Amino acid sequence: MEDIKQDKEALVYSRPTHEWSYKAIYKSFVFECPDTARYKVPDDIEWMTFRIKGGLMKKLYRIEERLTMNLKKDYISFVQNEEIPKEKRLRVIKYIETMRKNIVIKKEAELLEQKQIFLFSSESIYLPNHPKAAGRNNSYSCYYKLGDLMELSEVEPVKH
Repeated sequence: MEDIKQDKEALVYSRPTHEWSYKAIYKSFVFECPDTARYKVPDDIEWMTFRIKGGLMKKLYRIEERLTMNLKKDYISFVQNEEIPKEKRLRVIKYIETMRKNIVIKKEAELLEQKQIFLFSSESIYLPNHPKAAGRNNSYSCYYKLGDLMELSEVEPVKH
């Protein structure tokens, strides 16, 4: 927690999320999104938060590990790979199963595309002010300053 207080200028990647996804993140400490330029999270970003209805943000999640995986080609081998810690495999499985139950898609191929999979530290940080996006909640990913999220109740994005 001490490093958070010292790095108030650090950027936090924020994206809107559906209620089912937010609950799955909270339970499994995993999140996935397409591995495309539009959704790419830069390697120097250490923190993520998710905007629920109304742009409200409740927690910060520290990125512990990043995986890139094609869910059609690589998922089964990932699940069966005993060299990967079981706890990690189970977290990813839990999130992907929840995703498959909740996403309405036109084509199965859209669900099975190349994904960025983020595994978060189980020590998430509660945002006491439940900051919300200034103005209206947008439907795109953006960045906020860590210090703003920790101290303010309404935050402006710094870049997107």
